[in-house]
Amino acid sequence: MWIYTSYGSYLFKYFRTFINYINIIINTNTKSEIELSGEFAFGEVPIGTSSEPKVLTIHNPSCIPINISSISVPNGYSSSFTSGSLQPSETINVDIIFSPIATNQNQNYSGIITVNNDTDQVNNTIAVSGNGIIGNYEELII
Repeated sequence: MWIYTSYGSYLFKYFRTFINYINIIINTNTKSEIELSGEFAFGEVPIGTSSEPKVLTIHNPSCIPINISSISVPNGYSSSFTSGSLQPSETINVDIIFSPIATNQNQNYSGIITVNNDTDQVNNTIAVSGNGIIGNYEELII
């Protein structure tokens, strides 16, 4: 006779025999999702230059691999990531750089970074913002 009991994300399965119980633990945490973290408020960056990179941390807390096909960034931003697989409990770091496009006026560059993957379409975005400003360059006289 099988007896089922759950505790958190684990399911305990007992088989009762005449002599003893056989205990089988089944991990039911098969939900595949990613965790994103990082601070992406780049502030003011002169148009035609690039910011220092900021790090996007991508973590796979699940027990199955997640395939990441690409990372989409808004205009004015770039990512060091191409594609790959994120194994269970693995974490990777990706550089995000802000390079405002040359215009003749200050411009706000706000948007969303999206980690395109095969399993999680809910927790796969993080906000990014920056302002491209017309630089005040002073001529150096030596």
